[in-house]
Amino acid sequence: MEKLANCRKFGGYPHENAALFIAEFESYATLHNISPLDDNRIIAALHLHLTGPALTWFNSLSSENKASWEAIVHLFNDKYVDLDWQNPTVMLDSEIFENMSLSSGQSIDDFYCQLVEKANTLKKPDHEILVKFIKGLPEQLAFFVRAGNHRDSPSALAAAKMGEAYGYRKAELQVAAASKQAKPSDKRDSEFASLQSQIDTLTKAVQNLTASKTDESTKPNRRTDRFAYSRQQATTPSGNQQSSAGNLPLPQATNNLCFNCSSPNHIKRYCNWNGQGVSSSDITCQLCDQNGHSAVNCKTFGKLNSPGGHQARSFGRTDIGARCRSRSPSRSFINTVQSEHFQTSDDEMQCSTSNMESRNKFIYLPVQILNLKIAALVDTGSSINVISQQLFNSIPETHKSWVNSTSEKIVLANNQSVNIIGVSRIKIQIPQGKHWIFSTCIFTNITSVIIRHRLFGL
Repeated sequence: MEKLANCRKFGGYPHENAALFIAEFESYATLHNISPLDDNRIIAALHLHLTGPALTWFNSLSSENKASWEAIVHLFNDKYVDLDWQNPTVMLDSEIFENMSLSSGQSIDDFYCQLVEKANTLKKPDHEILVKFIKGLPEQLAFFVRAGNHRDSPSALAAAKMGEAYGYRKAELQVAAASKQAKPSDKRDSEFASLQSQIDTLTKAVQNLTASKTDESTKPNRRTDRFAYSRQQATTPSGNQQSSAGNLPLPQATNNLCFNCSSPNHIKRYCNWNGQGVSSSDITCQLCDQNGHSAVNCKTFGKLNSPGGHQARSFGRTDIGARCRSRSPSRSFINTVQSEHFQTSDDEMQCSTSNMESRNKFIYLPVQILNLKIAALVDTGSSINVISQQLFNSIPETHKSWVNSTSEKIVLANNQSVNIIGVSRIKIQIPQGKHWIFSTCIFTNITSVIIRHRLFGL
């Protein structure tokens, strides 16, 4: 008895074929001489071959339903065999049937048998089996079978075997018969290539950074004795000179190098550069007389501007006369961008003391904004830059960082108030090929008067 074939168990799950199980169980009962008329033995054998939800269903039956084999078979068919189209098992089998295809390495006979089994469960006609069988074959093999114009699925199976023998079945990436078509693995390769390129980029960046640090370390050290100023202050009586920005002692002109702006004649403690703009030892601030920054980038710039339109002066500047102050190079020019020329004061050089002659003169440079060439005053350290509304409108939008409409006033040297219609940042190019971005105020009409200070907050 032990050498006889066994019957597989049935759990009642959607992927199991209930009709095939009941047919195999009847063959198993016949093989073991279990007569269908012997209700107790055949029902007991069925009980031992049920698992999962099917076993739960069997245990929930009443004693009257378990009395005869015919009653149990009828209930079993109603539960698991005769299903309507809304049953989850039917919907799952239908989805599996629609997505079946011949997988790589699978025999054509095995694929055909699985297809027919699902079709019988769903009660599909033969022409639907034929269409689905050809659709599940590889492209070249399906074309060979379709060219034969077969009328039933068995003839299509024979044609598919013949096409396989002739070499029409190519090695293609297919999935198992019960799953959807898989996607190629190109995504993983592309991700690996992307990571590799990022690693190479980072490696080159680290190498360039290391090389730049090595070059900087080979340059001569420009630092000087940081305590030189302290020693000189202790021995020099004039070390208590007051700066123009406030009450801090102004160091005398020495060879000390500032660690903040890398400019001579002052140290970092007394540096008035605010860290913005361009720092160069060739620039002299018109507010604090320090080298390395312009007036617009000076820490004392905000302190010298007072709200309400009043003019602010330096606290510790040497008095050279009201006439000289109003016409000095540091106050007698406005950095004005026009399409033709600059408007300057005719009496510029009337006040020419030794103190003023030592200051940087204004530099006129031709400026190119896109294809428009104009004259401009570059990096003068003036308190404000202005531009006419007509010229501003002619500049392309790509060279305007932002525009802020405003109705503020600017006080001129003659105590006249002038309205500005906006403030903007524009990009210019000097002949050396460098690009500069600076703020400028927009006027309706630029006059020839001299702007002394701008209002606090502009």
